[in-house]
Amino acid sequence: MESILHKEVFTDLHYFTRKNVPLEDVFKLIAKTNHGRKTLRRFLPKYAADEIKVQEVKAQEFNFFANPEPTGKPAACFVYAKGKRTIYYQQGEELGILALLLFHEILHSIDEDYISSLKTQELLWSNFVKKSQAILADTAKRLFIFINELKETIPEYLRYLQSKREQGYLFHRNITDEEIVEGYHLNAKYV
Repeated sequence: MESILHKEVFTDLHYFTRKNVPLEDVFKLIAKTNHGRKTLRRFLPKYAADEIKVQEVKAQEFNFFANPEPTGKPAACFVYAKGKRTIYYQQGEELGILALLLFHEILHSIDEDYISSLKTQELLWSNFVKKSQAILADTAKRLFIFINELKETIPEYLRYLQSKREQGYLFHRNITDEEIVEGYHLNAKYV
C-alpha cells in the first residue's frame, strides 16, 4: 500500500487524458491528497484481501449495472449483492475522470452505514431514500473536498476539469440535493 501512496509529480496535462490505465495509476492520483490517502488507507487492505473487487466492464455491458450519467454515458457504480462488494467502471474513461468516479465509489464501498442500509431489508422504501440521500450528500461533499485539494495540489488538474465542464461533468462545483435525487433516481416524494 505504501508504494501507491508515495509522492509523484504530475506536470503534463495529457497525463490526465490517458485511457485504459492500470488501477495503480488511478490510486496514485487519488493518493495525491490527504483526503485521498486517508480513504485509500481504509480501502486498499480490503481491496488486497479481495473483500472489495474493482472490475472494468465494456460500455455495452455497463447499462446492466447503472443508468447513464448526465453526460449520456454510464461511468462507474458500486454494487453490494449477496455479501459481496464490487465497484464496476466503464472501459475507456480518462484517468482524470476515472479517479473521481472511483474515489466516489470507493467511499461507498467502505461506508459501513451505507452497507448496513443495503443489508437491511426491513427498511421502508421512504426511510431508505431519506438515509441514502443523506449518505450520498455526504459522499458528494467529501468528493468535492478531494477535488478542491487535488486542484490546489496540481494546478494542471484544474485546467483539465475545466475542459470537461463542457461535456456535462459537474466536478467543478458541489452538487445540490436535487441533483443527487435526480442523478440517483431517488423518488423525490419520499425525500
